[in-house]
Amino acid sequence: MKNLQRSPKTTQKKLQRLGRKTKAVSPVVATLILIIVAIIGAISVGLIVSNIGTSTAGSANQNLSKAGSGIATTTLTLGGSTTLYPLDETAIPVFESIYHITITDSQGGSNAGMQGVISGALNIGAASSSSAVATAATYVTANNILGVTITPTLIGGSGVVVIENGAAQGAFIADKTPTQCQGVTRQALQAIYEIGSFGITATGCGTGTPTWSTLQLAAICTSPAATTLPATFGGATNPLAGTVIPACVVATDNYAPFTAVSRSDSGGTEDTFTGYIGLPNQAANPAGLAGSQQSGNAGILNYVNSHPNTIGFVDIGFAEGKATGGNCTTYGVGNLCGVAIAETISSSTISAIPTVGTATANGYVAYPGSPSATEGFIKSALKSLSLINPLTNTGATISYPDTGNSNGLARTFYFVTNGAPTATEQQWISFMTSYNAETYYQSNGYFSVYDFSGA
Repeated sequence: MKNLQRSPKTTQKKLQRLGRKTKAVSPVVATLILIIVAIIGAISVGLIVSNIGTSTAGSANQNLSKAGSGIATTTLTLGGSTTLYPLDETAIPVFESIYHITITDSQGGSNAGMQGVISGALNIGAASSSSAVATAATYVTANNILGVTITPTLIGGSGVVVIENGAAQGAFIADKTPTQCQGVTRQALQAIYEIGSFGITATGCGTGTPTWSTLQLAAICTSPAATTLPATFGGATNPLAGTVIPACVVATDNYAPFTAVSRSDSGGTEDTFTGYIGLPNQAANPAGLAGSQQSGNAGILNYVNSHPNTIGFVDIGFAEGKATGGNCTTYGVGNLCGVAIAETISSSTISAIPTVGTATANGYVAYPGSPSATEGFIKSALKSLSLINPLTNTGATISYPDTGNSNGLARTFYFVTNGAPTATEQQWISFMTSYNAETYYQSNGYFSVYDFSGA
């Protein structure tokens, strides 16, 4: 049995805070969190039994048999990333039928998955960003948690895209002209997710260098009065401190208002996005980003789809409709979700970007077109990210969606165990990193390690 912390009460308080943060998760995840809290409480009074720890969970049922079959069976507990949940759910029935191993799967965000591994409630935690893995490793070290070694295995990757629901062609938000906001810069996204509700100045989507339909920071306005961005956001120094967001002029500007949509639960998708735009993730900022908060990728996608004048972010597999929980139907047809890559892309990479009609645009999925160029752009970035050290979140070159930033919107996926995987845990990991598993990634809009690392 692994010792979780020097102070069980301290761990219990941290996990109770985690329970309060995860406001809109599934009943399965809510139950998981309660189980974790119960485990810690049991430790404090000496009631915990030895078969909860990761070191024993993989072999606890090795001697059990299916009734009347004589076939050895065991159980694995898997949980975490909402991005990886549909991938796991696609593969689990096939794996169970081959290996006669039962997998109990849950979601709730990458950080919840890492806490599950640390506490011993999960055999394998699913993380959809290297930052979530690094945060867990730092947490273990900083709190001197004995008997826990964060051990990640790279399994695949994907990229985050910005989605919009507006009145312009392709469901993009627009200025008063109306000109589509087919792209949006990193600084504009940062301001949007600080203020939560915003407008667009009269011709705000028609600017950029070169001139693409890109929403710039200077084109954002607020109502009824101007807003000065604070010195700090979420307890961290604000890179846009002191920036004045002007008041919208109702007669000329487009104040719908537009609403920023983000995650209510902590996970790798939001960690990747906040890292890119320069705001603290939910581990550092429990209040989260400004605007409407929804549970998981599917929650953001469905909210944007059903609420005009909204902007959000999801993994590309969700935007394409390949993942469970909704889709941006043919990328804007039927007035559902315009899909945009954030930031102005240099002319040297523009050949890889789709277009709308005859107009060259700022890196969005074409209306109504194919996402293949965007996927190629993301896969190229993942080749570099496959070299990253997830325990420190260092060692890669960022190229999606731009090269002028230390963070990007492409991210790698990991299965995380406590120490070296047990034989049973390794069976699942090997299954999901084999060539034959590639179909599960493709059907969910993700990329296996074979797509970008040459494994």
